Amino acid sequence: MASRRERRADAIGHWLHIVAEAPEYVPLVTDRLVAALDAEARRPEALALLRRSLLEYPSIDSLDQGYRWIRDWEGAAAAETLLRDELKRHPVAAGV
Repeated sequence: MASRRERRADAIGHWLHIVAEAPEYVPLVTDRLVAALDAEARRPEALALLRRSLLEYPSIDSLDQGYRWIRDWEGAAAAETLLRDELKRHPVAAGV
C-alpha cells in the first residue's frame, strides 16, 4: 500500500522488515524492494541485497531476479557470470 501511494521510503522499510523477520518471503518482495531502492538512488544497497539473497535464501526465483537486475545494470556478461557462479554453488538449480 505504501508503494502504491508513492511512499517509497515507507515501502522499503516494510519490505526490509519482511526480509529480516520472514526470510521465506524474500523472493516475493525482492523485485519490488530492489526497484524501490534503485528509484531512491540506492543501487549499491539493492545490489548487496540481491547478492545476499542468493547466498542466504537461494532459490530459482532469487536467481532469476538477480540475473535480470544484474543484466540491466551491469550487462549480459556480468549476469552470465552470476548465473554460472550460482549454478556451480547450487548445481541442482541447473535442472529446474
